[in-house]
Amino acid sequence: QNLEIIKATTEKMAEIMTGAETARITTPFGTDMVMGLKGRKAIPIHSLSATGYGAIGEYAEAAISPVEGSTEGRVAIDASVRGWGYIFRSPLRFQVRAGRALPETVSSDVPEEAERFKNIVLTDENAANCAAELGLGTSHTVPAVLHGDAMYDYAMAGNVHIAVGRNNDIGGETFSQVHLDVLMTRATVMLDGLRVIENGKLKI
Repeated sequence: QNLEIIKATTEKMAEIMTGAETARITTPFGTDMVMGLKGRKAIPIHSLSATGYGAIGEYAEAAISPVEGSTEGRVAIDASVRGWGYIFRSPLRFQVRAGRALPETVSSDVPEEAERFKNIVLTDENAANCAAELGLGTSHTVPAVLHGDAMYDYAMAGNVHIAVGRNNDIGGETFSQVHLDVLMTRATVMLDGLRVIENGKLKI
């Protein structure tokens, strides 16, 4: 039964995302960004999916590739960067202009984290493409406790991640050696005029 509920929630979110022209993401940590979605199709990722983007067990998200060049604003990564293996003690921040993460704006109270992220977005010409992905967690059964960059942190209902780099494998037009997810919590997400997540809680 839980898997069926997750399936329904995920597919509903993907349908709303597909129909939206813009997304706005804000968090109390300082994220405030807008991106264009027009013409892009969201992917419902869950364990009952037949799309080829299957997920294990109770993992689920609705993911879309925003239009290249459309994202503007500020990002504050308050939770984690995929693959780094831990939860941040303080946010890592950067600016996005015309769909690119600006390396010179990357900052953190932990200089090594800022330098590491900056080097990643300089990996190749398209590594700074941002947002390469917008992913909205849709699994209500994942415990609402971050586990330190665990896969299920990204599936938690209401958590939001974006990516830098490659998106040609999820409906975009950009190739890079990099596809790096970054996780935000307590987000509010507006799809056109519809609030689908408020302070980290699903509203659909």
